[in-house]
Amino acid sequence: MTGKINTAAGCLLLVITGSLTTGTSYGAAGKTEIVAISGGPLPDGSGVFSNFGDIRYYMRQYSAPTLNDAGQTAFIALTNTPNGALDIYRGGGGSLTPIVRTGESAPDGNGIYSFFPNTSYVNTLINDQNQVLFRAWLSGTANGALDSTGLFRGDGNGLVQIVREGQAIPGGGTFGEFWYSAATNAAMNDSGLTAFFASHTPSSYPSIIMGLYLGDGSTITPVMAVGDPAPGGNGAFKLLPGASFNLPLSINNQGKVAFTTWLDNTIGGSADDSGLFYWDGAALSEAVHEGD
Repeated sequence: MTGKINTAAGCLLLVITGSLTTGTSYGAAGKTEIVAISGGPLPDGSGVFSNFGDIRYYMRQYSAPTLNDAGQTAFIALTNTPNGALDIYRGGGGSLTPIVRTGESAPDGNGIYSFFPNTSYVNTLINDQNQVLFRAWLSGTANGALDSTGLFRGDGNGLVQIVREGQAIPGGGTFGEFWYSAATNAAMNDSGLTAFFASHTPSSYPSIIMGLYLGDGSTITPVMAVGDPAPGGNGAFKLLPGASFNLPLSINNQGKVAFTTWLDNTIGGSADDSGLFYWDGAALSEAVHEGD
C-alpha cells in the first residue's frame, strides 16, 4: 500500500494506490477520498471546517496529517466555531472522530487545551490502533508556564497524558517544556507506548534536550540521559539544542527503540561524535558509530 495526503485550505484528500492490509480495500486502480472539506460540518454539528494541514496562522505552523495502515488519518483543522478553535480529528472510510478540541480539559483536570502558542508547532502521529499522539499547549494550569505543555494520546473515547512539563523525572528533576515539533520528535507503537526526547527544568528558550524516555500514560522509563557513557565506551551522550528536536527516533511493537544522537569526548573528535543506538527494553547498545 502507498498513500499520499494532500492538504490545502479547501479540503483534506487521502489518495491510495494498491490495497490496504486492513480496513477498506481500495483496489489496484486506486481511489481518492475526501476525508474532510472546508465548509463541511463538524461531527457534532457545532460548526464547520475552515482550514487544514500545513496551516500557517499568525506565525503559527501545524504539521501535515499522518496515516496508518487502516487508512485512518490524524489531522489538525481550524473550525469556524465561536472561538475559532484548532482541533485534532481522525478520519477515513467515511467517518470523522474528534480526538481533542480547543477548550477541553486536560486528563488530570489541570488546565484546558489551547493550541495557539506563538511560533509553535502542533503535530500528530497515529498508530494502527487508531490512537493519536499530539503535543499540546494548555492554559489555566496550576503553575502557569511551568506546566503548560505536554504530550498526550487520544482515541476518540478519552485522553491520556503521556508526559507533562513539570512532571517528576525518575531519578530526580522535572521535565521542561515540550516545544516545537515535540510530537514529531517522538514515536509511538501500537500499544500506545511512546518514546520521546525531552528537556529538563530549569531550561530556557530554546529548550535543551537532556534525555530520551518511554511513557505509557502511567509510568516514565529513562532510556538515555545526557552525560551517560555511550555503549562501547567511546564518548558520552551530548547536550542537544532545541534545534535538534528532529533527531530520528523509532519504536517497534516490542517496545524496542532506535535513535541517533551526538556524542562528547570521543577519541576522534568530530570524526566519530555521532552514532545510532538501540534500546532492547533493558539496556542500550551501539548499532553503528560514525567512523566505523
